[in-house]
Amino acid sequence: MSLDFERPPINEVVLGVFFSPVASLRAEAVGLFWARIRDTFPSVVQQPVYTQQVSIIPPPRQPGELFPLPRFWFLSRDQTRLIQFQNGALLYNWRRQEGDYPRFSRIFVEFLEHLENFQKFLVDDLQIDAPKFTLAELTYINLFGTLESLAVPTDYKHVVETFCEHSELEKDLTLDNFHHVDFFRAANGDQFIVTQRSLRQPLENRISVVLELKVTGPLITPLNDWFSAAHNRINENFLRLTSPEMQKTVWRRK
Repeated sequence: MSLDFERPPINEVVLGVFFSPVASLRAEAVGLFWARIRDTFPSVVQQPVYTQQVSIIPPPRQPGELFPLPRFWFLSRDQTRLIQFQNGALLYNWRRQEGDYPRFSRIFVEFLEHLENFQKFLVDDLQIDAPKFTLAELTYINLFGTLESLAVPTDYKHVVETFCEHSELEKDLTLDNFHHVDFFRAANGDQFIVTQRSLRQPLENRISVVLELKVTGPLITPLNDWFSAAHNRINENFLRLTSPEMQKTVWRRK
């Protein structure tokens, strides 16, 4: 399903695949991988290991390592692209800085190119077979704020069709912030996760709200088919969740 806005609230898109940890992917292999992509991703930052929400199995420690291999962020010069690599996962982010949203089709092509490069790295540089990708994940992170006229958390009720209100509590209390996560299960085994949280901006005397829509699940269909279906599910549910008035007058659906 195609969805196009003149002023889309999308702030970040993340595509990822997961696989069983590979013994040869130890710390020294990270430098070799970075050498392949350093011209495009010149900065690297270490982060805690990311565990997919449908998985509760922590990444195993490889023989000869004192600590588990962390997650590495490889950042582009303009900070709009990010490869996340850890033993057991490769993710690719587009992050809003300046300029327009490049559309999912372009980001997906970039993701496939980096995924192919990673597989070639394993085969050509490490002399090992590329792993089988068992799980996939697609996340859209929307950011609402000034454009949606959000001054206090309860203003969010004008952005979404349903917003959990606590009328009895609000008789003598003021909602200061909110953060809740809802999990849904699809017939094919995919999980659809909706996260909504407010972020107070005290210096600017306003709030922002993050609406994160995530599809995650087993790769029982070809990669292209899985991401196409996940993308459609996110678009359809974004339209269901958000106000038609916002879609029409604020984000200006085409």
